[in-house]
Amino acid sequence: MKKLILMVLLLSTAVMAEPNQAVTKLSDETRNLFKAEMSFIKSGMDEILYGMISGDDEKVQKIAGEIRDSFIFTTSLKPRNVEELKTLPKQFFTFDAELHGGASELANAAEFNDKEAMKDSYFKMVNSCTKCHATFATHRFSRFLDDE
Repeated sequence: MKKLILMVLLLSTAVMAEPNQAVTKLSDETRNLFKAEMSFIKSGMDEILYGMISGDDEKVQKIAGEIRDSFIFTTSLKPRNVEELKTLPKQFFTFDAELHGGASELANAAEFNDKEAMKDSYFKMVNSCTKCHATFATHRFSRFLDDE
């Protein structure tokens, strides 16, 4: 029984560590592309929040659309980067799709001045960022480790 418990603990630790290691195992070039994309998104999220609290729906729509369509990553990718990205867990791409989907919803809501939908969409974006960082970026955001 002790061996079984030990094996389960070891396997669960390995599974929990695997997603975080998937990102850190990428080449410096690919990780730098990630950093540029994340910096762009963070700046955009900050601007969106200010636009929302100041009632500037046009600004929110514009920036949410830019995040939805963010091309820093895709236009900078080389074939070798694409091959590396294929090694990332499916969950990473799920979180990414949630973020960009939320940005699309936010841009649409801002176009129609739907404040409640704007808040919901913004929260959806924040939530996807949080889940992704807690799963894949604890090497950068170690406080998520405290939550485990």
